[in-house]
Amino acid sequence: MKNKDNTKAELLKELEILEQRIIKLQKSNKQRKKSSQELKKDQLHLEQLAEKGTTASQESKDLLDKIVKLNPDWIFIKDKNYRHIMVNEGYASGVGKSVADLIGKNDIEIGFPEELIFGNPDKGITGFRNDDKRALKGETIHNEYDPATAADGTLHIFDTYK
Repeated sequence: MKNKDNTKAELLKELEILEQRIIKLQKSNKQRKKSSQELKKDQLHLEQLAEKGTTASQESKDLLDKIVKLNPDWIFIKDKNYRHIMVNEGYASGVGKSVADLIGKNDIEIGFPEELIFGNPDKGITGFRNDDKRALKGETIHNEYDPATAADGTLHIFDTYK
């Protein structure tokens, strides 16, 4: 009888975990839809400015800042020492830290596993650092399979461009 109770308890726990993940996904989808609507409005505004022949460098800069800030995807910029000099809320939220906590930090200081940073050819992991080196040389790197560990400890596979 104990095995049956343990199995039932384990299944209920797994169900609870799945429900929590579904709630997180629903919130993420709502944020993505809201961001998408805002971006469409901003794109229309820029098109209207272009039709008028208006040059609005500050307005364009503000718009770019807004796009980066509202985008739920992970967006960041690193310097030549691999330290984050700009991150958006989507990235900060994904790694479970505030934007301010990430600025000036490298991937090790943020807490990413060394295998993901430096790579593991046996597992097909290129490594953030290897991609960063190539990007700093001016290459565009596209990884369809780019693993990273999120704040909740789950491993996610991203389709990335650097």
